[in-house]
Amino acid sequence: MKKTLQIIFVFVFLAGFVNFTQAVDITFRVDMSNETSVDPSGVHIAGSFQGWNPGATALNDMGGGIWETTISLTTGDYHEYKFINGNSWGQDEVISGLCGSGGNRFIHVPDQNTVLATVCFKSCNTCASSGTVEITFQVDMTNEDVSGNGVHVAGSFQGWDASSTQLTDQGNGIYAKTLTLNAGEYHEYKFLNGNSWGTDESVPSGCNHNNNRYFIVPENDETLPLVCFASCEPCVTVVDVDITFRVDMSNETISPDGVHIAGSFQGWDPSSSLMNDAGGGIYEATFTIQSGSYHEYKFINGDSWNSPDVPENVFGPCGAGNSNRFIVVPEVNTILPVNCFGSCGPCSSTWNGSAKSSDWHDAGNWDSGVPGSGTNVTIPAGLSTYPNISASAECNDIHFGSDASGAATLIDNSYLTVNGTASVERYFSGNDVDWHLVSSPVSDATANVFFDMFLQSFDETTNTYTWITDETDPLNVMEGYGLYSTLAAANTVTFFGDLNFGNQSEDFTANNMGWNLMGNPFVSSIDWDAVTIPAGMSNEVHYIEASTGNDLSYVKGLGGSGSRYIPPMQGFFVSATGSGTFTIGDADRTHAGAGTFYKKDNPQLLVLEAGNADYADETWIHFNAEAGEEHDGQFDAYKRISTSNPQLPQIFSYTPSGVKLGVNGMPQITSVPVGFTAVESGEFTISTKETGEFTEVILEDLLVGEQVNLLDESYTFNYISGSLEDRFLVHFATTDVTETLRSNIRIYSQNNSVFVGLPATIGGEIKVFNLMGQEVVSQSAKSGLNQIAMNNNGTFIVMVVCEEIVRTEKVFLK
Repeated sequence: MKKTLQIIFVFVFLAGFVNFTQAVDITFRVDMSNETSVDPSGVHIAGSFQGWNPGATALNDMGGGIWETTISLTTGDYHEYKFINGNSWGQDEVISGLCGSGGNRFIHVPDQNTVLATVCFKSCNTCASSGTVEITFQVDMTNEDVSGNGVHVAGSFQGWDASSTQLTDQGNGIYAKTLTLNAGEYHEYKFLNGNSWGTDESVPSGCNHNNNRYFIVPENDETLPLVCFASCEPCVTVVDVDITFRVDMSNETISPDGVHIAGSFQGWDPSSSLMNDAGGGIYEATFTIQSGSYHEYKFINGDSWNSPDVPENVFGPCGAGNSNRFIVVPEVNTILPVNCFGSCGPCSSTWNGSAKSSDWHDAGNWDSGVPGSGTNVTIPAGLSTYPNISASAECNDIHFGSDASGAATLIDNSYLTVNGTASVERYFSGNDVDWHLVSSPVSDATANVFFDMFLQSFDETTNTYTWITDETDPLNVMEGYGLYSTLAAANTVTFFGDLNFGNQSEDFTANNMGWNLMGNPFVSSIDWDAVTIPAGMSNEVHYIEASTGNDLSYVKGLGGSGSRYIPPMQGFFVSATGSGTFTIGDADRTHAGAGTFYKKDNPQLLVLEAGNADYADETWIHFNAEAGEEHDGQFDAYKRISTSNPQLPQIFSYTPSGVKLGVNGMPQITSVPVGFTAVESGEFTISTKETGEFTEVILEDLLVGEQVNLLDESYTFNYISGSLEDRFLVHFATTDVTETLRSNIRIYSQNNSVFVGLPATIGGEIKVFNLMGQEVVSQSAKSGLNQIAMNNNGTFIVMVVCEEIVRTEKVFLK
């Protein structure tokens, strides 16, 4: 589908402006050297970041009395904690003094991975002083009018004297002072724009304790980070910038008075700032505001604070704690991300499981109305109706679910613009250790999608698979891959990227055996009966049935053991007799899922099934005057023998030259050789699934000389692994005259000769087989009596073929 370019949002505001949260690793360290002993259960930490559980988080013994652990925390969060000499309450430390808060230690989580200073158990300081170090304090006064009395620092290290410690002007608004302090001590301090209390800074909550800055003196000389006066972060230059505010009203009924914005930057007037309808449910307005300034605001569905107009109330990470949104204005012109009215994120809408139609634009098919350009869309798995798009549509992100029932689908007809990212799930059942053929529904996926699974690419020039070991290898659009999963539990992989849309093409060649592994590139099925088969490519398609490991095939317009519908993310093989390009597009797509499809209108179609109690395979035989005797690429499908499942039987038919076929089209009704094989020995049964209008279907077992009419009964036989494959013949009859004709054919033996008697005007062919299925004699037959002298004694199978009639008989020669 179309991927439109959007104005680039400037999300990376300078650090002092926006609280972007992320996970960072914080290493906590405690020195137990001054303790009489360490509890046998070890040293633990408990705090607000882990539910105050005294036995859940153990520290590691680093030697020398030092214990430590690393915990992932969210930047900007405030936490309290304490160390425990053991794993239960009563063994915990009680912290008093400047580094304590109600008996606990505390931390404001910084914005980078940090190893905290080592502290002594029960103390704010180290167990033993490491001596003195030089600490440089620095502050940026760029945004302040500096007092004639200079800039000072006051803190616990100098008795909180407001006038005794003046910083030196370093130029560019920076003031600094270096002091000698004892390593390991905890101190609090603040800067003053002057030399008396009342000129001291107000330290923001993100970096204060007791309204002061704080730190533990490190063991080496250090320059503390440069901060802006009265700020936790560096200063920025103040400029006027254009800020575009945007809101998604897709889930709302718009007031006749329009959508407005009110905030501290425009005097909190609910009616003066009408927002513009930008389309797709998005409303926007641009204001010129001074960078670095802090403002609160909210969107209003209407133009007043009173009902029926609706001012939004926003809480959570984008709320200022009083139902307002907030912004610290960046230094550059910025288009803010779209948020849903009353929410901290995009609007969302989910396709209904009870959708009354497939129309994307019908609001009744969605739980929150038709998606707009900023709406996050979810299409769940397991539904009976899925969306079609027949006119321009937009959304932000779009997600397709997948579970044991199948995969969610969409036919976009190239009308959908996805402004965000598509995510497409692919479900795999637990303990699923068979091979799969897979493909990517997005244009920029990599092998990392299948992390912890085994992935292979296929080389048609050598007819071999190659392991993919680099997780950054791209998964090419419309290319199929072999996948082997050994995961015990059910799992779901997710593709992220841009959906494939419109026409997609893949080249094919007839190198080696002519097999080319391709893949469905769409989030919908492909209807093989709808695709255009190019010159040089057969009508057949093959893919692996995941539940059995069997190779299934389908011939366009006819049928086969597989389905005409190739599911989303399914890899498939095509057979090439030349080189060319295969293209599939919107017209070939369908919501129909997997499920074997059979043509019922062929009166000369036979479908045989061979199986045991657990597994089965099938082969198709049909007659069409336009078909060739050999594989012709139009009416046939090769039989690709599956060996991954040792319990899986394989049945197929042969062309006159001995080529194995899964679908076999012949120009005229004749007896057809049928083969069977399996990796494991066992008892198997052959039966019919489709019989057309045949009046008789005789299955002849050449190995044991048995014949059954499959229209009346199935045939059960024993198979020994590795034994003769081409042990069966299937004979057809379409009228009742055939039985009379067959009964007039006489077959018998005398001494060392075989005799065949044929009615007048009837000719044909005589074949003699030994019990291993090997042909030992083949000659033409004339009307009357035919004698064949044999050189060997024993039991033989005699087959007579006359005018589409086949008669077999077992004989014994002395």
